[in-house]
Amino acid sequence: MSGVKVPLGRRTAMAAFGLMGGAVLALALVPGFGLNFQLGGTMNHYMAFAALAAASSMLWPGMSSVLLLIGLSFFGGAIEVLQGWMALGRDAQWQDWLDDTIAATATLALIGLGRLMPFLWPIRAAHAARSWVAALIPRGESSQSA
Repeated sequence: MSGVKVPLGRRTAMAAFGLMGGAVLALALVPGFGLNFQLGGTMNHYMAFAALAAASSMLWPGMSSVLLLIGLSFFGGAIEVLQGWMALGRDAQWQDWLDDTIAATATLALIGLGRLMPFLWPIRAAHAARSWVAALIPRGESSQSA
């Protein structure tokens, strides 16, 4: 059986993303399992789905942000459906699903903007500046003329 070999770094990233998604699912479904952050429920949704969006964007950099957003939004909606269906002391609140989608949208939009406009990110700006300076310096010319 010939399978696709996945590099160790990518496997590690995929495992970390799976663990992150599993942690979000567990925190959302199990009553009393939540870590009761002082920030409130809405901010917890924003932080969780912003982290998932950033991680998914790094894990699948070539994938369309729209497809990533659809997947993350579906995951948030599935959590809400499960909360209502399982009746374990959690309520299905569609505002939570909207918060998940807003967080993922904002994060993916910022990442996309950073990819389009590298000067917005300091590291990319330094790399771009070096490239622009290198492009201004003529190659192959020496300061000595014969």
